[in-house]
Amino acid sequence: MRAGHEGRRDEVAGYVLRAAELLDGVPGAPARFEEIPSPWSGPIGTRPGTASFQLVDARGSSWESAGRDVEGMRRDAVLRPLLGWECSEDAPAWSEGVLRWAHGRFPGAGGDTASVSMRSGSSEADPTAAAEAAAVLERMGGAERREWLGGYLAARDACDPSAVDAP
Repeated sequence: MRAGHEGRRDEVAGYVLRAAELLDGVPGAPARFEEIPSPWSGPIGTRPGTASFQLVDARGSSWESAGRDVEGMRRDAVLRPLLGWECSEDAPAWSEGVLRWAHGRFPGAGGDTASVSMRSGSSEADPTAAAEAAAVLERMGGAERREWLGGYLAARDACDPSAVDAP
């Protein structure tokens, strides 16, 4: 956590731990999480093997912004940097489904579409493909899902959608 947010460690810990559990045993999964500065406060960069998150959304609103799905924002602040496609211009049409699946794996989330509604002001390239990808990920066995997610992370990090098939 950044020094200014040390007091929020307990608030964030549950989201980070749950996200880490989703990728337990996945090849190439990050070994640590760290809060990064807001986009307007300077360069953003993380060390290899580190997943980042922010306590504010892309527009600078805090998690407590009025009229927002606070739980969805908290999950998305951790999940989107962890599982979102790095190069949005090359994102497979189904890639948002990985985030849908991950959101739905949090207790009480119930498979909502919070990640879709908060995506940088844009909508999914293909909501049907995303829903199908989330459903397939949910049906996969643990070992099969870990293997697929490892390939997905590698393809995402390389910005190479041809290196991974839809789940």
